Amino acid sequence: MVDDKYTKIFCETYKRVQKMTRQLVVAQEQLSVVMPLDVKIFAPDSLRPGELLFLDGFRQRFSDLQDLLGKSIFKAIYTDGSGRSTWQ
Repeated sequence: MVDDKYTKIFCETYKRVQKMTRQLVVAQEQLSVVMPLDVKIFAPDSLRPGELLFLDGFRQRFSDLQDLLGKSIFKAIYTDGSGRSTWQ
């Protein structure tokens, strides 16, 4: 049986993930002119200040999303609640 505490943590984290995902979508839409980035032709100096801000925001939000998933969802999956790994 799933503990209500973990269900609550999962639901709260899921809401945060949804919010971060929406923010990433907005940033991606704003960056559609320069995305996807091509390493062969990408020149950060040629981007306008607004594009740089959206690119930096996208990078930060993506990093925050990865951190959140690592600290909460995946940790909950691979531990038994006490911090001990259930990974076999």
